[in-house]
Amino acid sequence: MARPTFRRFWVEIHPDGSASPQFDPFTGKSHETSDAGQPVAQVLFYPISPGLAEKIRAQGDVAEPSELPVLSFEAPPCQPIDLEKRPLPDFYRTGTLRYYMRRICGFCEAEFGTDVEVCPRCLAKNQWYCGTCDSLIAEPIVDRERDQVRCPICEKTEPRGLKMIRCIGDFNEEKLYTHYVLEIDGHRHLILDYKIKCKQ
Repeated sequence: MARPTFRRFWVEIHPDGSASPQFDPFTGKSHETSDAGQPVAQVLFYPISPGLAEKIRAQGDVAEPSELPVLSFEAPPCQPIDLEKRPLPDFYRTGTLRYYMRRICGFCEAEFGTDVEVCPRCLAKNQWYCGTCDSLIAEPIVDRERDQVRCPICEKTEPRGLKMIRCIGDFNEEKLYTHYVLEIDGHRHLILDYKIKCKQ
């Protein structure tokens, strides 16, 4: 099961000036619920840096660095953000599950995109094998009408089908990206984990 991928994190600023970050900047440990219920005067959102991403991953969470802009939201006076309010919280996290088709090499376990046919690390690739010739066939006869792949050498005497020797496999990679919903003074803010490209 996919786990949330963090690309930004929040910092709560309390009325007394103290701050509570979502992730400890020194260890990467999550503190999402440690200060729940404490008044919050301001919420800041920062991009995950390469160093913090590494620390977060060391704690067992999933994070990747980003260059997202810093965002700042202030709570109206006498209306601190209530992190424990349910079932309609002022501040909560949700996620978007995305699927990516990937390929993996059966020899060196390198992962790469589906637009690559040959492993970029060890140069392994899927190949066709002829049992009669006992050899790999680099340029087989592909008969799409009959849905057959045959040996060009055996085709002259007795047509033979080829067996696929799979060195490269396909799989679906799941990523659960996180975004936040922040409601302040009747206004609902959606804090995304990616930049929206505007059409020119």
